[in-house]
Amino acid sequence: MRHNSRGWYLSTKMTMKSNELTYRMSLRAFQDFLAKRIDETQFRHAIGERDDGPSIHHFLEDGYTIKNVQFEPGGVDRDDDYVVLEFAQDAAASLFK
Repeated sequence: MRHNSRGWYLSTKMTMKSNELTYRMSLRAFQDFLAKRIDETQFRHAIGERDDGPSIHHFLEDGYTIKNVQFEPGGVDRDDDYVVLEFAQDAAASLFK
């Protein structure tokens, strides 16, 4: 109940359709990270990022680059919103195999 306590963050959502990937993460977690209210480890935990799971790092390694960024309401109570990153495959970003 303290004024500077950290609230709950929206869960990260990822969808893929026709080589286009949409990644929704908590805008509040992103803002807290940029404002240095949470550190990188806390931010990665808040958005559910793991070394063995989906991550922006892995998307880039797989040749996906950001094509659009937007904001989306997070729900009825409006406590948190989403920052929505849309990715598309880009041959220039793909690793040569």
